[in-house]
Amino acid sequence: MIANISHTEQVKPLIEYNEKKVKKGEAERIHYSGFNSDADKNVVISHFALHTRDSKRKDKNMHISLNFPIEDLKKLDNIKLLEITKDYLLKLGFSEDHPFIVYRHFDTFQPHIHIVTPKITEGKKIINDSNLFLRSQTITRELEKKYELTLVSSVKNGLKKVPEDIVIKEELQDTLDKRKRYSYAVDYILKNYHPTSISEYNSQLKLVGLEVITNEYTDKDGIDRIGYKYKMEGINDLPINASTLYSNPARRKLIDFLKAI
Repeated sequence: MIANISHTEQVKPLIEYNEKKVKKGEAERIHYSGFNSDADKNVVISHFALHTRDSKRKDKNMHISLNFPIEDLKKLDNIKLLEITKDYLLKLGFSEDHPFIVYRHFDTFQPHIHIVTPKITEGKKIINDSNLFLRSQTITRELEKKYELTLVSSVKNGLKKVPEDIVIKEELQDTLDKRKRYSYAVDYILKNYHPTSISEYNSQLKLVGLEVITNEYTDKDGIDRIGYKYKMEGINDLPINASTLYSNPARRKLIDFLKAI
């Protein structure tokens, strides 16, 4: 489990970012510790703003993402993720009744959640953020053992066999499910195998049951273009445009990605 932490003065952009993900079907709100778990986003924003109103700090709100290896997916239902979240916040120094909201995101192959919470504990007091990142790292190692999750150190030891949940084994009829599954598979290859050419990338995509094909077209200005589409490898599957996948692994973006390696 890897925790990423950022700080901000305004809570509104954090809530709106996550709620937009929910509206697009790329996330779900799994917990809000306010007055009503289904409260409108504006109620949540007002609640957090009220909690921090006496502080003039520029870093009075915290945005945390907890990211888990794909191998832990089947262990992580929403109940378990909420347990981990509460444990993490308590060990970080927050009280049990401290306000926070949790979103589960589905826009990458890796299970991950986003937590938004005020750093202000009461009045103008703030949570102890001394050595925050080191303490967070210690906490995540403890929680990996407590919940029998994959240890980050073991993930870093080298590439493993592609997880079965990632591989596309049969034609997908549902458009939304196809978009999600293809997005996860493509992201997995880019983040774990780091291709250095398009041909190498296509060879690696076969590990997850996909291939990329070129799409020649003329745009609205009459200019000839070349784009990419993704389909199941070796069968007459209906291709899906690269731009519809979560990370938009289109031709221009892939060329830039390959140059950066």
